[in-house]
Amino acid sequence: MAALRLALFELRRFRGPLRRAALVVLLVVPSLYSGVYLWSSWNPYGHLDRIPVAVVNQDRPVEVQGKRVNAGQDFVDQLRANPEFDWHFVDAGEAIGGLKDARYFFVITVPPDFSAKLASVSGGNPERASMQITLDDANGYIIGIIAASAQSRIQAQVNAAAQTAYLQASLGSLSDIKRQLQKAADGAAPLRDGARTAHAGAKRLSGGLVTLESGGEQVAAGTQELATKADTIDAALKRLDARLPKDDAVREALDALATDHPELKDDAQFRALQRQVDGLGAALDAQASDLRTTVRDAVANIDELNTGARKVAAGIGDAHTGAASLSSGLARLQTGATTLARKLKDAAAKVPSPDAGERSRDADVLANPVTVKSTNLHPADVYGRGVAPFFLSIGLWVFGLVAFLLLRPIAGEALASRLRSVTVALGGWLPAAFIGTLAATIMFGVVEVGLGLDADRPWLLLALLWLAAWAFIALLHLLRAALDAVGSVVILVLLVLQLGGSGGLYPLQVAPGFFDVLHPVLPMTYTIDAFRYAISGGETSHLVRDLIVLAGLLIGALALTTFAVSRRRAWTIDRLKPELEL
Repeated sequence: MAALRLALFELRRFRGPLRRAALVVLLVVPSLYSGVYLWSSWNPYGHLDRIPVAVVNQDRPVEVQGKRVNAGQDFVDQLRANPEFDWHFVDAGEAIGGLKDARYFFVITVPPDFSAKLASVSGGNPERASMQITLDDANGYIIGIIAASAQSRIQAQVNAAAQTAYLQASLGSLSDIKRQLQKAADGAAPLRDGARTAHAGAKRLSGGLVTLESGGEQVAAGTQELATKADTIDAALKRLDARLPKDDAVREALDALATDHPELKDDAQFRALQRQVDGLGAALDAQASDLRTTVRDAVANIDELNTGARKVAAGIGDAHTGAASLSSGLARLQTGATTLARKLKDAAAKVPSPDAGERSRDADVLANPVTVKSTNLHPADVYGRGVAPFFLSIGLWVFGLVAFLLLRPIAGEALASRLRSVTVALGGWLPAAFIGTLAATIMFGVVEVGLGLDADRPWLLLALLWLAAWAFIALLHLLRAALDAVGSVVILVLLVLQLGGSGGLYPLQVAPGFFDVLHPVLPMTYTIDAFRYAISGGETSHLVRDLIVLAGLLIGALALTTFAVSRRRAWTIDRLKPELEL
């Protein structure tokens, strides 16, 4: 209670309009520092569309394989469709004049040979196309940094436009290939149907030849049987010919009879018999000769028929084998023709469409075949939200610095009293802590509600702001109580060191090694980490560590302040007449 009375006594000193105004200013110091700065740079890349940029298209279109390539105009069209900046499409004179008098912050120039050099890729001597971005730091260096940061996106648009133009020309010729493939696919369909019909006919032919082969074998067997019987007849004729009486023998017998019986010579009947015998012999000889000739001719013909029948049977067998092979080959032809028709149809479908709109779409896909996606475990979303922990910490530190310019670290009356040193120390800390709590609350409302910080854990953030304010005030109170005017210098030095070593803006890895050593012992290291957890999320173990450090800083600083108060109660010549006083 004594410490509270000391605190109230210190605050009662602020009577009158000017002193009360000073307290009001002290309340809004954190908000002025963190809020105004964050407001001015909350989302600088979210308003690039307000930055005027001149675009000069000097490109001359060219013809490639009968297709018009106008890459410069394609690039301009892409810029129009994507108003990332406030584009102004002007001529070269207007662009340079506007850059000099700050009407434009930079100029993008498409050279006359842009399309020609891109088209050279299809020839035997490819050349690299170029594009010029002209800046003027006299208009503001930061604009140059913004332009440089946006240059990668502009480069991506340039590449997309260039590749799209080239691929559109290439796809134009591919459309001819597509049409030819489509015709081939259409032509393959009748081939497939004809092969199917031929296959069916070959199967019927093979079946007929099987029947014919069977008949041919029967004919061959029949002719073989005829040949065998003809040979039998020929042999029989030979035996018959051998057995027939010769007409000379009969004649000789009749002549012998006439010799033995001379009276028969004048017999008319005997002479008639002789004549008949002579005629019959001649006739038999002639008929036998004719029969033998006929039989021999028949045998020869039957032999030829037998040989032919065997050849026919063999030929029919070969024809059957060939017909079977033909049927099998036509089946494979049918399968191949069906596959060919399907493959040609698939190939025609895979070739980019000759339609202009689809060709443009396909060209864009080929020009940008990969989409790179990123995932952020704890996204800050905008620049201001990302750096808010840093500036909230600075705001609280600056509050402590200003607070002890208005408030006395230790009241002289309290030092001279009989109050305990711990009571005097708390009495000097409480006024600043009370005002700091209000100031932290106001700062929270400004950034959370006014700027739209949208912290993931807003109430945790508010509690952390209170804890950070108390810890910072305790530390700065200690420095002022123990070192007087020198403490203010130390406070400023610590502020500078923490700006570079706390890791609030840039990763510590890119800072000089000196800050690696300082980083773990700087108070803002832990407030920034804790605020990040409350705003964007993170590891709970980090928050626990930060809370322990800040609570330890608060308690340790108050304990050391108590020790400093006890030391200050011993008056010395240096204290009565200090060398440096603020």
